[in-house]
Amino acid sequence: MIGNNKISILFTVLLAAICEMSLSQTNELFEAENAVLLGTTEIVTCSNASGGKMVKGLSSGEANAVLFDDINLDESGEFFVTVSYYSTSARNIIYELNDNGSVSQSIPASGLWCYQGGVPADFTFQENFQEGENKLLFYDAPIIDKIVISSDTAVRESAVFYFSSSSGNDENDGLTPAMAWQSIEKANSLELVPGDSVLFKAGETFSGKLTVMNEGGIAGSPIVFSSYDEGEKPILDGNGHLSAVNIINSGYLHFSNIEIKNDGGPAQPGDPEELRYGIYLENTKNDGTVYNHYRFNNLIFKNIYPTVNVTDDDQTGINAHAINMSGSWGDDENPSRFRDMIIENCIFNRTARHATVFKAVDSLTIRNNLFEHVGGAGMVIGNNCTNILVENNTTNYTGSSIDSRMAGRGSGIWCFRSKNLTVQHNRFMHARGIKDSYGMHIDIGNRNVVYQYNYSEDNEGGFVEILGANNNVGYRYNLSVGDGWRTRGNQHGKIFWISGWSGDPNNPTGSDSVFVYNNSIYVRDSIAPDIKIVAVTKNTRFYNNIVNVANQFGSVQIENASSQNDFNNNIWFGNIPVTDQDGEVFRGPNALTSDPLFKNEIVTDSSGFKLQDESPAINAGKLIYNSEVSGPFDYFHNNGGEDFFGNEVSNTENPNIGAFNGGGTFVNSSIVEQVDKKLMIYPNPAKNTIHLKGIDRIVKIQIINFEGKIIKQSTTNKTLDISELKPGIYILKSNGYQSKILMKTE
Repeated sequence: MIGNNKISILFTVLLAAICEMSLSQTNELFEAENAVLLGTTEIVTCSNASGGKMVKGLSSGEANAVLFDDINLDESGEFFVTVSYYSTSARNIIYELNDNGSVSQSIPASGLWCYQGGVPADFTFQENFQEGENKLLFYDAPIIDKIVISSDTAVRESAVFYFSSSSGNDENDGLTPAMAWQSIEKANSLELVPGDSVLFKAGETFSGKLTVMNEGGIAGSPIVFSSYDEGEKPILDGNGHLSAVNIINSGYLHFSNIEIKNDGGPAQPGDPEELRYGIYLENTKNDGTVYNHYRFNNLIFKNIYPTVNVTDDDQTGINAHAINMSGSWGDDENPSRFRDMIIENCIFNRTARHATVFKAVDSLTIRNNLFEHVGGAGMVIGNNCTNILVENNTTNYTGSSIDSRMAGRGSGIWCFRSKNLTVQHNRFMHARGIKDSYGMHIDIGNRNVVYQYNYSEDNEGGFVEILGANNNVGYRYNLSVGDGWRTRGNQHGKIFWISGWSGDPNNPTGSDSVFVYNNSIYVRDSIAPDIKIVAVTKNTRFYNNIVNVANQFGSVQIENASSQNDFNNNIWFGNIPVTDQDGEVFRGPNALTSDPLFKNEIVTDSSGFKLQDESPAINAGKLIYNSEVSGPFDYFHNNGGEDFFGNEVSNTENPNIGAFNGGGTFVNSSIVEQVDKKLMIYPNPAKNTIHLKGIDRIVKIQIINFEGKIIKQSTTNKTLDISELKPGIYILKSNGYQSKILMKTE
C-alpha cells in the first residue's frame, strides 16, 4: 500500500504532467517585423497589429519578401500556420517552406485598413515541417502582421494564468503564482479560449496596452481578467498607448478588481497625442455583427489624460475617457454593435473629459458607480443605445477643473439618439461648466426617456435640460436643491430649459411630447435661475411640480404658442414672475402660490422635501393615469406607481403636488400598508429565473416589452421562468404592486 504522503506526491506530479500536456503543444508566435526583410519591404506602425507593427511591400516576386528564418521545432510533422494579414480585397499569397517550391493560396479580404480602424484577418494552412531549423518565405502577399505555428488547432482546456510584474518571468509557464509571467506583452501573445482567467498580482503595476482581439468566451464560460493575492488593486497603465485595454471584435468578457490608468505623457509610436482611453471597445465589422456580454465590476478608473490638453470646447477632437467605444455607431438596418453590458461598483476619477461614452449598445446597465471629479460628463449614452437602465449611481463634481488638464464642463449624465432609457435613484451633484452642466440632461434625438426618482443638487447649469428632436422624454418625481446658479457665459442657469438645438443652429427642431411632472424644486436664497421654452417645442406638459423660491428668481421666457404647453396644478411659491417676457400669464389653471410647507423651511437634503400635515400640496395634484391608453412607456398616462420616497401613487386618486406622495411628516398605518406592497425581484439582471419578494398571495404577473406588448403572463407568488425571453429590458407588472424594471441577459 502506498502511504498518504506518497499518494499526494504522485498526484501532484501527475497533475503537473497533465497541465504540461494540455499547454505544451507547439504554439509559437513570430512577428513579421522581427523577420528578415528583403528588397523594398518595410515596417509600418499599426495600433491594431500585434506588437503595434507590420510589414508591407511584399510584391513583384521573391525580391521583395519576408523570411522567417528562426523557426526551430522539437520534432518533425504536420503543423498549422496561421497568417494575420491586411488586405481590402480577395487575393493570393505565395509562400516557400525550406526551398520546397512555391505554393499559392487564395485568401479573402480582411476588411478595412488599419488606419480606418480595421483589424487583421487570419488565414490558416497546413505544412510538413522538419525537426530543428525551418525557413518560411512569403512574397506576392498582403501586409503581414504575424504568423503562428501550432501543432494542433483544437481548442485546449481553459486555464488560469498568473502575472507578477515584480517576480514573474515570461519564460515561466504562468500556471501558478510561483511561476507567474511578467509582462503585458506576454498576456497579448496568449491565444485565449472560453473559460480562461488572466490574473494580475495585487499591488503591482503592469505597463502597456492589454489587447483582446478576435477572442472571447461563450455563454457560461467567459474570459476573465481580474486579480490575485491581497492588497491594492493591480494597475494596468496604458503608458501613452491609445488605451490601457483594447477590446476588438471580442465578447463574453469579465473585468474586475483592477485599476486602470493612462496618465498623459508622450504618446507611443503610432498612437495619437490628442486621444487617450482606459478601456476602448471596437467593433470593426460593418455587416451587422454584434458582440455580446460584457461585465465591468469593481474597477477603478483614475488619471486618464491625453498628451495635449483638452478645453471646455467638446468639438476640438481632443478627448480622454475611462470607457469609450468605436467602430460603427450602428445604422437603421443594424443599429447595435454591442449587447448585454453591465458596469457596476466602479469608481471613475480624474478623466480629462467624459468618464464613459457608450455607442450602439443594446441592453446596457450602469449601476452603483461613483463618478467624482471628472473633467466632462459622468455618463454619455450615445448613438443607437437601446434598452438602458441607469440606477443608484452618484456623480459628484462632473465638469471638474481640479486638474488643469480637465475640460471643466459636463453634466452628470446626458443622452443623444438613444431609445428606451430609464435613469432612476441616482444622485447628481455639483456639476460645473460654462455650457450644459446640469445634473442630468436630455440632449438630441432621443425616444422614450424617463428621468425619475433622482436627487439633483448644486448643479451649475440647472435641473431640467431637454434639447431638440426628442419624442416622449422627460422628468418625474425628482428632487432639485440649488440648481441653476450659473451667471457666466451666455447660458444662464435654469430650472427648466426646453430647447430646439439639434445640431444645426440655423434649423432648430423642437421636441414633441415632453413631460415634467411631480418634481420638487428648492431655489436657494443665493441664486436666481431662469425658465426658458423655445418656439419650436410641441406638446410640453408641466404638471404637479413645486417650485419653492427662497429669495429671487430670474426671467421666464416662453417663446412658443401657449397652446403647445400645458401648465397645470403646479405650486409657484416665492418671488416668481407672474407673466413671461411677453407679458403673458403662463402658470395655467389650478396654479397655487401658497407655501408648500416642506418639512424643512431651508431644504438641504432629500428628507427636507417631505410635506407637513397642513401642506396645500396634499391630494391637490392632477391624476396622471388613463387605463384605456396607458402603457408602461406612455409617460403621459402612466404615473409609474410610486414617488421619490417609495410611497404608492394611485391610479384612481389625485396625487400630491411634488415628489412626495405621503400623508405628512409622520408615518401612519396607511403608509406602512403602501410600503408593504412594494414588489422586489432578484436577481436582476437575470438569465433564466427570477424570485419575487413582497407578494403575500398568488397573483397574476405580466411582463411587457418597451413597445407596450405583453410578452408573458403567469400566476405565481415566488418564482418566474424567464428563460424564453429575448435579452433586453422589460416591465414586470402586477395589480396592487409597484411595477419593476427587469433586465434579461443571455
